[in-house]
Amino acid sequence: MAIGNVGYTYVLCFDGDPQEIRDRDYLRADMDSFGINYPITHYVGFTMRNNPTIRVKEHGARYINNLVALYPYTDEDDEARIKWTKRCPKCGKDLWYFAESPTYQEQFSRHRATEIADNEPPPIRIMLRNRKK
Repeated sequence: MAIGNVGYTYVLCFDGDPQEIRDRDYLRADMDSFGINYPITHYVGFTMRNNPTIRVKEHGARYINNLVALYPYTDEDDEARIKWTKRCPKCGKDLWYFAESPTYQEQFSRHRATEIADNEPPPIRIMLRNRKK
């Protein structure tokens, strides 16, 4: 018996017009240092809803127009791996939006440089999931 889809990973592209979106992931260091939102050019999220566009609208209703990819969840294409290894299907740019964080370059760029060669996701300890305002 086949098991149904357990969720979707979605990609929002704000290329050319970075946005501050609500209810999103942050680096732990940003929360410790700033606790603020900052504009990003892409967002990758996960939802278990049958209709993933409802989750996208929770970030802001207008962002449904920025939805550029929707991936059924698989072990090979989970949220972290998509952020880490894929490029935006619309603009072709990197989806690792944490690099746009105020603290990333200073504190975490060495992780990306050493681990991207192995095509592995970043250390999970540097991510904080689903911060609510």
